[in-house]
Amino acid sequence: MNIARLKQKVNDKARIKRLIHTTAHGSLRKFLLSYGYLLNKENIREIVCSFGRETIINVMLAYVTDDILDSLHIPTILHTPQLVRRLSRKQIGSYRPINDIRAASHYTSKELCAVIKNYPPSLKYDWIVPAIGARRLYKYIIKEDCSLEVAPYVFNYIVPYANATQIRRLINHFWKQYRKIMESVRTYKVTYEEVAGNHEVCWIFLSLLPHMSVVSWQYAVRFAHIMLTGMDHSTRCIIKRFPLNIGQSLNFLPHHQLMYMLLSWAANIDEFAHKIWPNSPTATTLRNCVAAMMRRGRLCARMPAALRFKVGTAFPEIIDRKIFTRTEIAKLKVIKGIDRVGCD
Repeated sequence: MNIARLKQKVNDKARIKRLIHTTAHGSLRKFLLSYGYLLNKENIREIVCSFGRETIINVMLAYVTDDILDSLHIPTILHTPQLVRRLSRKQIGSYRPINDIRAASHYTSKELCAVIKNYPPSLKYDWIVPAIGARRLYKYIIKEDCSLEVAPYVFNYIVPYANATQIRRLINHFWKQYRKIMESVRTYKVTYEEVAGNHEVCWIFLSLLPHMSVVSWQYAVRFAHIMLTGMDHSTRCIIKRFPLNIGQSLNFLPHHQLMYMLLSWAANIDEFAHKIWPNSPTATTLRNCVAAMMRRGRLCARMPAALRFKVGTAFPEIIDRKIFTRTEIAKLKVIKGIDRVGCD
């Protein structure tokens, strides 16, 4: 893999324009899922603003900055519920044609009841009763207090119906508790383990991950720490859980810093899972998941070299010339005794 050449090829303006004007929007979607992490800001802006289709914006939602959002057409915003949730009250007021349209989370419970008959079509995936319940639960959590142990379930009820400001505030609320607990158990050993998608907390994390595209990467990383960190006081361990099915759950591009953190966790998982029993189903699934994460959007070419090398050391079976440089492969061959790699 030649990273500089790959980035230059992906950001070729002529190629981007051809993809934008192609009749089959599936071609552009496939391109974004294959190379989206390598696009520069100028090309992201051109793709999102020129194309204006919901299916494309959903893929790159985490990288739609405020200036891009202001450049989008109103119909595009209306047909993308998560974009509506990102708008502040001031921004909503500035869009005259949609002055009467509000995200469910902007209303109090009484106001929500009053607009049931005129429910905004831009939020057709929401349900009014859960939205009311989420609003009331959100108010209670912010005003009162809530144990960190129930944070995943609180997120599950509130996040799908909250706007960006509320999600940030909710994450900060639990993050303060999380930091206090981490300070109190700083002598504990940190261990890493994989957890399958059928595990309840893992399932909640994966289902809510798309909603983290409406907040910055810092909040997405905090959300992951809160959701995927456990405690075992009997063995004095802090447990970081890697969501094993995340590779199969990605039909969009999350914040790349969040992906870096999860890949680092995967590389730190106890060696017995993929060293002593390399052919076990769990070890195979873990390797496939890590490889899929690195290939999605060509994240491997954007990753810091140290992290890419760390992952290659932990999972030598995934090493090939599509996700590692020739220099890295040569070093890993010496360290891990690898005598064969994938094709170019």
